[in-house]
Amino acid sequence: MKIQLALDLSTITAALKLLEEVHEYIDIAEVGSPLIACEGFHAIRAIKEHYPDLTVLADCKIVDGASFIGGMAYDAGADIVTVMAFANDYTILQHAITAHRYGKLAEVDMMEIENIKQRSQELLDMGIDIIGMHASAEALRPNEVHINRIKQMLSVVPSEKACIANSLTFETMEQILVFKPGIVVISGPILQAKDKVVAAKRVKAIFDKYR
Repeated sequence: MKIQLALDLSTITAALKLLEEVHEYIDIAEVGSPLIACEGFHAIRAIKEHYPDLTVLADCKIVDGASFIGGMAYDAGADIVTVMAFANDYTILQHAITAHRYGKLAEVDMMEIENIKQRSQELLDMGIDIIGMHASAEALRPNEVHINRIKQMLSVVPSEKACIANSLTFETMEQILVFKPGIVVISGPILQAKDKVVAAKRVKAIFDKYR
């Protein structure tokens, strides 16, 4: 299981400062959609240049123009780029083709998908590498985890191709880790901590219990 840190920040400076403190405790640096909105693909390039050994995910949430947008993100240094599962099948297929042409990975965000099993299988058939079950903080009550949705996805998607992003806290983290998905996204437990290093070490220690 890989730890993905969502850098949902507004400046490259803030993202690099955080990574300077915690990069050794994570596996994937996610250039979050807020950071892309504020700083553009310069953020992808800066993070990859400073931390070439980290896997860099660009959370572009593509819904159209997959070849163009995905291609720019991969050119900037992204190893993984996200597309929305509710996008047109042709868009998703082109995203997978673009990623593989670069020798990179294509991820789909399952936010707002109701026919989870059917859509998961369709996405696998289209060549998608990672399927992410994503629930935003706005969609969750405090310490809520959408376990049923996660179970539905994992009944179709191999665990090594699964990513779970559920606005996890220290209280809810282990509810996800028992499923051993390939990637688990962490944000608040580290971003909101006063001591980022202590928080990152604590996250890694919890993960290590399930690895």
